[in-house]
Amino acid sequence: MVRSKLVLQVRPKYPKEAQVSGLQGKVSLRCIIETDGSVGAMDVIEGQEPFVQASKKAVAQWKYRPVVLNGVAVRAETAITVIFKLPREKSKKLESTYPRN
Repeated sequence: MVRSKLVLQVRPKYPKEAQVSGLQGKVSLRCIIETDGSVGAMDVIEGQEPFVQASKKAVAQWKYRPVVLNGVAVRAETAITVIFKLPREKSKKLESTYPRN
């Protein structure tokens, strides 16, 4: 895998059902960076719905500086981890709604 320069990053939308439920998570993807710097094929390494779809939709819009080998742009593989974390205030509000034992 190669580490390439990200030039455009689209943030994923936090899935509404996960936000309401207070769910947090992460998605790990293996992606192909095409010769024009766009993201091509994606494989999910780990992650749960609904975060997987939100991640794939956002990452598909990312742009990289093309990987160049011997002066020629080449396809490259990279790993991406997208983290979904609720703001601290939201987490505290959710915690306070559940009774403590």
